[in-house]
Amino acid sequence: MQKKPDIDCVGLYPTIPVSDLVASAEWYQEKLGFELRFFYGDPPTHGAVQLGQATVHFFPGIPTPDGLWLYFQVEDVDEVYEWIISQGVETIDVPTLQPWAMREFNLKDPDGYQIRFGAASIRSGQPVHIERVDFAVPLEKRLAALLSDLAKHKKMSMSEVIEETLLHSFESEPQMMGRWVASPHTARNLRHIDELKKQHGIDYETHDSYRFSEESE
Repeated sequence: MQKKPDIDCVGLYPTIPVSDLVASAEWYQEKLGFELRFFYGDPPTHGAVQLGQATVHFFPGIPTPDGLWLYFQVEDVDEVYEWIISQGVETIDVPTLQPWAMREFNLKDPDGYQIRFGAASIRSGQPVHIERVDFAVPLEKRLAALLSDLAKHKKMSMSEVIEETLLHSFESEPQMMGRWVASPHTARNLRHIDELKKQHGIDYETHDSYRFSEESE
């Protein structure tokens, strides 16, 4: 028997028949915030739209929506929901926390395909009972301002942001070269942190903290 090769799958592209290829692509762009990847042919016989890392392909045909869902996992499902309904889209339901720890809502596209947006709920599961204590330490002024703004962005308290960051820094994740510290921040949060660094004039890097000095020159 032939040995199974190491298969590195780099993407999954659901391809669905639609009644009007161009109209479908435009609807996904205007109503759901997708970007056009391409049209192939003149007139188009194939097309694709993309949202983040997710891509959906279309081809002209008889729509077959029964038994097919298009599920898109996002970071902030409530933000997505508010924007989509502002575009005049009628949804099937509102964002709701499901027993499987996902907050989700559903809608249908013009051809009847069911679309579901969901976000993982970090607050699911049984409560972990703790006792917080005051732990006041001096902190670099600009970094403290960034943490305060980051807490607002993530809809967390300052204590939760600091606890989250510390706990993640205590874990390591295997990589090809050595081991790396885990991070609680998504790509979206990291982009926001970069903007906050600029806003607060933070011009030092991670390892510069070892050289912090409050003494004037």
